[in-house]
Amino acid sequence: MNPKQEKSEREKQMEERKRTKLEKERDEMIQVRKQMEQRRTKLEEEQDEMKKELDEMKKELNVLYEELDNLEIEIEEIEEKESKLTEKDKRELKKKKNNLKRLNRRIKRKENQKEEQNLQIDKQNQQIKEPNEQIKEQNHQIKEQNHQIDKQNQQIDKQNQQIKEQLIQIKEQNLQIDKQNEHTKEQKMEIKEQKNRIDKQFERVNMNALRKRTKGLSIVKVLKNLPQEQKTQGKFPLKLIF
Repeated sequence: MNPKQEKSEREKQMEERKRTKLEKERDEMIQVRKQMEQRRTKLEEEQDEMKKELDEMKKELNVLYEELDNLEIEIEEIEEKESKLTEKDKRELKKKKNNLKRLNRRIKRKENQKEEQNLQIDKQNQQIKEPNEQIKEQNHQIKEQNHQIDKQNQQIDKQNQQIKEQLIQIKEQNLQIDKQNEHTKEQKMEIKEQKNRIDKQFERVNMNALRKRTKGLSIVKVLKNLPQEQKTQGKFPLKLIF
């Protein structure tokens, strides 16, 4: 791996670490958002229950208001006949007035409960609103995080492309080197063949020279052994002429 490729690989690994960190942060945000959504859902369910209870209270209050109206009418009717009331009627009137007081107190309690329930529902609405704002902010952060991750992915893709291009260049260089090596090998073979041919030529020349030298030495040896008269007469055996 050449220095340029090593640098690209290091940069790629760095970008991948950044992306992994961003993905982890995003996953944590998603988990927090999920918890907030669960909390909001729970609050909404509780609020629905409170609203049901409030509706029941309203119905009960309406019944009580109706009873109160009826009781007040009865009391008024009795009081109109006050001069003609018997002891029994007076006791009945007193009883109805006491019932009226109790009914008023009961209505008052129900109204207080209703008011308390309304306050609880308002509080729940505020609690639901807070997670909604937090979820909204969380969604914005997650969106931003996803944007950062996309940028990291693009950077990694760019690094991968650079590494791929470098690998292609290295492959092409290796092919060129292989071709050069093959050419060098062929040249070496040609040189070897030329050397072999030259060696054979030298060998043939040396052999010819050796044969001629050997033949010349043989003639000299024969001449040395000729009779003196043949040496001076210039007569040589035909077989010695070459």
